Amino acid sequence: DDCGYGAIVRRFEVTDARGLTSTNTCQQVVTVKERHHYKIKFPKDAAANCGIPQADTIEVEELSCDLLAISVKDDFFSASGDECYKIFRTYSVINWCEYDGISDPVVVSRDEDCDGKPGDEDVWVIVETVDDDDPCADYYGNQPAPYYSHVWYDRDGNPFNLNPKAGEKGQNCDYETNPFGFWKEVVPITENETDDTDNYPDGYYGDHCEDMASVGYWQYTQIIKVYDNVNPVVSFTALDPFCSYSNDVDGGCPADVTINFTIDENCTPEDLSITLYLDAYQDGVIDEDITSLLSGVYPNYSLTGSFPLGAHYIGVSVKDGCGNQVGVNIPFEVVDCKAPSPICINGLAVELMPLIPPADADGDGDIDYGAIDIWASDFIASPNSDCSGDVTYSINRIGEDADPDQTGLTLTCDDDASQLIEVWAWDEEGNGDFCETYVLVQDNMINCETASNVGSISGTIANEKSKPIDGVDVELSGNSIQSMETPADGHYIFSDLGRNYDYTVTPFLDAAPLNGVSTFDLVLMSKHILDVQPLSSPYQIIAADVNRSKTITTLDAIQLRRLILNIDTRFTNNTSWRFIPRDFKFQDSKDPWLTSFPEVINVNNLQGDLTDQDFVAIKVGDLNFNALTNALEAQPRTMAGRFLMDVPEQEMKRGEVYRIDFTSSELEQVQGYQFTLLLDPESILLEDLDYGVAEAGNFGLRFVEEGLISTSWNKSGTGKEHFTGDDRLFTLVLRAQKDVRLSEVLRISNRLTIAEAYDVDDQLLEVGINYGTEQVTTAGFELYQNVPNPFRQETSISFYLPTDEQVSIRIYDAGGRTVKMIRGGYGAGYHQLKIDRDELGAAGLMYYTLTAGEYTATRKMVIME
Repeated sequence: DDCGYGAIVRRFEVTDARGLTSTNTCQQVVTVKERHHYKIKFPKDAAANCGIPQADTIEVEELSCDLLAISVKDDFFSASGDECYKIFRTYSVINWCEYDGISDPVVVSRDEDCDGKPGDEDVWVIVETVDDDDPCADYYGNQPAPYYSHVWYDRDGNPFNLNPKAGEKGQNCDYETNPFGFWKEVVPITENETDDTDNYPDGYYGDHCEDMASVGYWQYTQIIKVYDNVNPVVSFTALDPFCSYSNDVDGGCPADVTINFTIDENCTPEDLSITLYLDAYQDGVIDEDITSLLSGVYPNYSLTGSFPLGAHYIGVSVKDGCGNQVGVNIPFEVVDCKAPSPICINGLAVELMPLIPPADADGDGDIDYGAIDIWASDFIASPNSDCSGDVTYSINRIGEDADPDQTGLTLTCDDDASQLIEVWAWDEEGNGDFCETYVLVQDNMINCETASNVGSISGTIANEKSKPIDGVDVELSGNSIQSMETPADGHYIFSDLGRNYDYTVTPFLDAAPLNGVSTFDLVLMSKHILDVQPLSSPYQIIAADVNRSKTITTLDAIQLRRLILNIDTRFTNNTSWRFIPRDFKFQDSKDPWLTSFPEVINVNNLQGDLTDQDFVAIKVGDLNFNALTNALEAQPRTMAGRFLMDVPEQEMKRGEVYRIDFTSSELEQVQGYQFTLLLDPESILLEDLDYGVAEAGNFGLRFVEEGLISTSWNKSGTGKEHFTGDDRLFTLVLRAQKDVRLSEVLRISNRLTIAEAYDVDDQLLEVGINYGTEQVTTAGFELYQNVPNPFRQETSISFYLPTDEQVSIRIYDAGGRTVKMIRGGYGAGYHQLKIDRDELGAAGLMYYTLTAGEYTATRKMVIME
C-alpha cells in the first residue's frame, strides 16, 4: 500500500526446456515490517508586514514508511502591542501510516526549551521506530508489539549532535534539564524502572506509556504578529469639467456630478473607514460632510451629487483597520455650458456721416467717404441674466464669423441699403447665442455714388519673410504731399488724392543700425565672399553691401565689425534700412546690381484706389533676418550650449601688474563669438592688450575708460583654420588698484556688444569665463541707457534677460510720480521698447526702473522741450 509495509506472497514453479511445467509449486511470504522515521519542524513565532511574503512555515521529512498530511488553521485576534493584529496559526500533522483515526493529537509545547519565552525558536519532533517489544502491553491490555516509536524534541532535527548543549534547558517547566543533543526524549517507563532510565538525568524524558507516546497525530500553534504602516492609496483620473444647463442663478446653477475613485489597501481592505467632505470653491474650508453620497464596494467607489458652478474639492479621508490614514483632495469643476439667448429689436435706421478727409474707416483697404458706427447694445430689446455673471454682446454682418470682442460695426458706402446683421450674447465662459435683425443704411448727407471721385495709394512694408515693419517714415510727393509713419502692421495709406495725377511713394528709416546685426552676419558674409556658402537671395546680398559699393568685399566686413564693436555708431555711407518695391523682378538674383533697382514707387495717372503698393524692407547688415521689426517684438535667443574661455583665478595685490591670458579648448567647435568685457575701473586698470588669435581689428576700446571692452571674432570661412585646444585668444595686462579677486572685477557683459557665440551648426551659444574653481560667469541681467537720450519725441529702452521673466518698467518724474507703467512676460534675450513722448505727458528729467524677478535696475533719461 501507500505506506510501504505488509506481506508479499511469492509463488514458484519450474518449466523445462521442452516447456513442461512442474505439477508441484512452492510459495514464499515476504513480510515488510512497519517502521516509522520522520521529522517535523514547527516554526517559531514571526512578525510579518501586509503585502510581504509569509513568515517561515512548517517543514517535514519522510524517511521511512510514512505518509504525512498537513493542515493549517488561522485564527485572527486583535493586537495587544504595536502590531496591527495577530494570527494564531495552528499546524496539524497526521501520519496516515501511523495514526489510528481516533486518538487525540499530541500538542507540542511552544516552550520546549523551557526558557519562559514561548515560540522564540523552532521545535523539531523526531519520531523513529525502535525494534523492540513495546513494554506498554499491560497498559494497552493487548499482546505487546515487537516495536514502538521513539520520540525526540530537538532544536535542529539531529538529536545525536551537541545542539543543544547538555543542561541548556531553562527552568520554566517540569523537565528541568537535558542531555546533549535534544530537549526531551519520550521513552517507555513501566512500573518498575529499568537500569537504563536510572542512568538518564532526572526529568529530561517523558513517559511513552502515558500521554506522550506518538499516535501519528501532532499539533502546534505559531503566533504571527502582523504589522502595517502603509497608508491606503486613493486613485482617480483627472476629471473633465461638468456641464451645467441650469437656469437657477440663485441656487448656483448646479449640475449633477459623478466622481469615481479607487482605494488600494494592502492589509485590511474589509475594514476601511471612508469619510467624504466638500470644500466648495477650493477655499480651504470644509463646508459639508457628504459621506452619505458615497456608494460602491472595495476597491471601486463613486460619489454622486449636485454641485454649483465653480471649482471645488471632494476630500476623501480613508482609515484602514491598522489605523493608517490618508486624505486626498479630488478637484472638479462645474462650468456653465448654457448660452444666453438675446432678444433683438426689429430693425434700426442709421445715417452715414461724411469723413473729412476720406479714410479707410472699416479697415478693408478702401478709402471711405462716409461711415457710421453701430453697437450691438443698440439692438438688444431686454438684457440677459446668466449663471456666469455679466453678459456681453457682439455684432457682425450675416455671413461673417462671430467675434465676442466685436461690440460694434462700421458701416460705409460698401454696405447694402438694408444690411442683415447678427447680434450675439456671450457669457463669461464663452457660450454664445444670437438673434437676427437688420439696419437701414441711409446716405442723405453724402452721395455714395459720386463721393469716389478721388483715389488713394496704400500698401504694406515688410521684410523678405513678410514680417511687417513699424516706424517707417513714408512720404508722398506729387500733386499731394503727405507723410505718415507705419504702425505695427506695416501698413500705409494716402487718401483723398486727385485722380489723373502722378505720385511718388518714398519710405525711409535710418535708426538702430545694430538691430539684427551680429558677428554671425560676418560669418555668413565671409562664406559668401569666399564662395563657400553664397547668400541665397538678392535682398540678402543688398543687406551685405554695407558700404553701398554695389559689391561685397572685406571692406563691408570691416565696416560692419566696427559697428558691432561700437567704434562706429552708424553706417558711414548707407542707411539702416533700404526699401525695394515688392513687385520688382531682379534680372539676376545673384547680382542685384546688374540693372538698377528702384527704391520708390511711382504712380502715373492715378485712377482710383490703388492697393498692394508694397515694399520689401532690407535691414542693412542683417543677413539672417533676425532684426526686430516692431518695438514690442522680443528677439528670440534659444541657447544650444555654452562657449567657455579659460582664465586662471588670481588673488590680485594692489599696485601689481598681471598678464591675464584668455584661452579656450573649444575654439575648434565655434565659427565666431562676440561679447563685452566689463572691468571694474575702481579695482583694475587696463595697461595693455596683447593680441593672439584675436587681432587689433577684433576689439573696440572706445569705452575702455569706463571699463568696457568689446570684441568680435570669427573664422575666415575657408575651413583651413585649425586650433590646438590651448590657443591664446588674447591677453589683458591689468594693474590692480586694490587687493581683489579677479573673478569679482572681470565678467562678461552685454553692455556694448551682446555676448554670444556660434557653433558649427549655426546655433547660438552662451559665452562664459571659466575661472578654474568650478565658477563660470556668463552675461547676466542688463538695463541699457535709452537711445536717443536726451530726446524730443521718441526713444527706445532696451534690456537683456538671462532667463524668461515677468517684467515691469516704471517711468516716473523726479518727484516719484509714475507717468507710465509697462508690464509683460518676456523671454530670455535682448528686448527693445519704443517710448513716445505723448505717452509720458511731461518733460525734463525722468527715471525708469525695470524689475524682473530678483533683478532691479534704474536709469535716467531727459525729455527736451
